[in-house]
Amino acid sequence: MTTKEKAIKIAINTFLSEYDDTAVETYNKLKSESWDNWSKVDYADVWLPFESYSVQEVVHFIDDLIEEVERQFN
Repeated sequence: MTTKEKAIKIAINTFLSEYDDTAVETYNKLKSESWDNWSKVDYADVWLPFESYSVQEVVHFIDDLIEEVERQFN
């Protein structure tokens, strides 16, 4: 597992309570998601504190955490 994959797993588990595929596959799906509302996403559930944010806002949070985790690993 690469450093990026480890960082993605940490970030995905921080913001999502459940997801169907691997963390990396789920992250890639979310990156291309066009839905704003989490109720439209049927392959992942966001943790309750983040439900009021759009899918893209949470993806932005995930991206920021991935960058920070990668920086810490290196």
